[in-house]
Amino acid sequence: MSLFKVNRIWYFAITRDGRRIQGSTGTANKKLAQDIHDKVLSDITKRKWFRNEKARTTTFREMWEHYRRKYEKQRDKTSSLHLLSYFGDKKLSAITSEDVEDYIITRQESATPPRDTTIYQEFSLARRMYNVARKIWKWTAENPFSDIYVKELLDLDNARDRWLRHEE
Repeated sequence: MSLFKVNRIWYFAITRDGRRIQGSTGTANKKLAQDIHDKVLSDITKRKWFRNEKARTTTFREMWEHYRRKYEKQRDKTSSLHLLSYFGDKKLSAITSEDVEDYIITRQESATPPRDTTIYQEFSLARRMYNVARKIWKWTAENPFSDIYVKELLDLDNARDRWLRHEE
């Protein structure tokens, strides 16, 4: 049993796959502490405890390289250039929705700002990469790009002005 008592409170220490997990049970009751210990051990066995481990160790650039091998489309290489320069060396778990908003605003305020549709294509690529990493590879539990209501930040009026030609 890996329970121990410090100042009337029970703590647990579990080593699994070379990793050590320590924590407080928050109780002075030994039976309740044992139940909490068993629950944590069960979660570790089911791999729930280390669910976001990959997100803490993988950078955005590494996710792009992995994504590129399987899912890259024709325009993705161009769209990824600015994404990689902004998010490249950040860990996946460190990128927040606020960082995404800052990226969009930075792109809009650059010396030669691109059209909003270009920024939206870059945003969509990053959102797609995170969705693949979340749903298929199980690298992360969250997608900071999906929490953004992009229409508030970008003017995406794609309506074309159509004129009839003489032949028509």
